[in-house]
Amino acid sequence: YIIAKIGNIHTFSLNLAVSSFRLLLYAVTTNPWLFIPIHLLHGVAFGVFVANMVSYANYLAPKGSQATLQSMTLASYTI
Repeated sequence: YIIAKIGNIHTFSLNLAVSSFRLLLYAVTTNPWLFIPIHLLHGVAFGVFVANMVSYANYLAPKGSQATLQSMTLASYTI
């Protein structure tokens, strides 16, 4: 839904902003219990990023090689 609504490039930018904000919160947090809600941002941001990465690979792939490029993209990211 997010990718369809704002597009691939803007989703990558939004993910970068959310990840940067999360790391900034990690840097300034002194109470260990506050790391739990901050870490929930990682789950959402990572899920959207992986889905967006595979979707963008599908967009860039030549006709007939979409599945191959998607699997190569996902495999190269998880290694």
